[in-house]
Amino acid sequence: MRKLLLFVGVCFWILAGTALSQSHEQNKPEQPLNSERIFQQFGSYGIELINQEDDFRQTSLYSEDEHGRITRTFATVKFLEPMDSVIEPLHKQILKGASIGSTFKGAGWQINKFGLLVDELVVTPSNQIFGLMRLSRAQPLALHLYLFSVSKENITPSNYALIAELHHPDYLRINQLGEIYNDSMDLPQEGTLKNQINTLLTQINNL
Repeated sequence: MRKLLLFVGVCFWILAGTALSQSHEQNKPEQPLNSERIFQQFGSYGIELINQEDDFRQTSLYSEDEHGRITRTFATVKFLEPMDSVIEPLHKQILKGASIGSTFKGAGWQINKFGLLVDELVVTPSNQIFGLMRLSRAQPLALHLYLFSVSKENITPSNYALIAELHHPDYLRINQLGEIYNDSMDLPQEGTLKNQINTLLTQINNL
């Protein structure tokens, strides 16, 4: 697991650039959530909490077949601080294992995913994800890193989490990710967000 996601840290710092800007809005229809997309494609959906600390968690977003669960997306999440009090009730639900996207969408929030990186990482049998996805051979998985932000009418937009997702090859490949999420942003050279990114990477590498 450490070897798999260590590359994430390198990519983050390569992308570090000018001051962070989120003043723009995505001028396109909101994309389906992972949960919705997985259900549409495979006919079932569930979420399993793999690991969780106060501000960090990993989850398996899975579908089921005759052999049991198969992870379609493995998500690593760093919850951002300080957290807006208006979203704390939803955050409590999420900490109990609820899906992030479904929880906010169900409460009427608009979801924005500001892309930091779309790439591929090779997964081998030594990685935990290999078994969860029931892969038969070492192969590259599509990687998506993004800032998860939510907004609602008459409420100040809020940055909720940094999320790194690895997708099963039968679910999403890198070319599909590039087509779906074509918005991007630069990382700040310093400040709270960069510090929280560093915290996320440290926690990932210590697994």
